[in-house]
Formats: sequence, C-alpha cells, structure tokens
Amino acid sequence: MRAAVYFHCNAARYDRGGFHKQQHRGEARGQHQEAGFGERSAMAVAQRAGAFVAALCLAACAMPANAHDAITDVRLLDFRSEAPESCRPSDVALTDVQAGMFFLRARPVDAMTLHDNYEIAPCNIEGTMKRNAESCDWKIRPGGTGSIHCGAETEYVVCDGCAELFEGK
Repeated sequence: MRAAVYFHCNAARYDRGGFHKQQHRGEARGQHQEAGFGERSAMAVAQRAGAFVAALCLAACAMPANAHDAITDVRLLDFRSEAPESCRPSDVALTDVQAGMFFLRARPVDAMTLHDNYEIAPCNIEGTMKRNAESCDWKIRPGGTGSIHCGAETEYVVCDGCAELFEGK
C-alpha cells in the first residue's frame, strides 16, 4: 500500500519517496526506495510528515492576519456629500453587512498611495464598528476607498475587489 498525503493548496505533496513540489504541468516524481522500509514504518513516517506539511501548507495558504480580522458591530449612521449634485447616496448605498464585508476585504494603504492611485469621491457613508473590541468610526467612499478611525489612529484602506458591493446602487 502506498501512503500519500495531498493538500488543498496544491503547493506540495509527500509520499514515501519524499516531498515533491507541484510543477505547472504535471508533478515532479521521485524514485521510491523500498529496501528496508516496511509498510508500517512508511505509513508512520507519512502520517507524521503529512501532519507537519499540512500545518505548513495551511500557514502558507492562509490569508495574512491583520487588524480587520476582529471587526464586529458595524453600523451605518449617515451619508455626507460635499457635492450633492454629483455624489449622491445611491453612489455608496451599502448596508451594514456590506460595509462590514468591505472592511474585511479591504487592505491598508498609506495616505500617499491613496492620494496617488485612487480617486477620492466627495461623498461618503459613515458609521461605527468595534475593531479588536475598541470602538471606532469609519467612512466608505464610492470607488472602494475608506478609513477607520480608532482613538488617535486613522487607517486608510482600499478594496480593489469590492466593485460588486457598489453595483446596482
């Protein structure tokens, strides 16, 4: 019986022949050494190595942890516009749930990156949330930009993959 452990992220595979990296087309395969390597010990080695590689693979496949992981109690409070003729509530009409999804998907950026690479709309929705159990205020603007203000700290965020949240509004 040949022992093999396969992982969801397809980054590596371990079998009795050793670790094999996945190739773009097909897989690299090693020669199996059977001499003096009984089925029981092979299975035990494969299980131990499989558990180790599974832990490594999970760590490699996981999204990086950031402060957004602990966002709760997202509440929409108001809409504000500096140009009501051109930037209306329908441009950023998100629900509480959609606002929470925005911040869970968003990534932090510095003020210079935000200024240089994103259009800052003259309107926003704003509300409150808890991040890591701390009460915070937030803003989301059309185009996928926003900010989180907790205490004396303000974090700017962008969500390049949130277009569907703003569609049909």
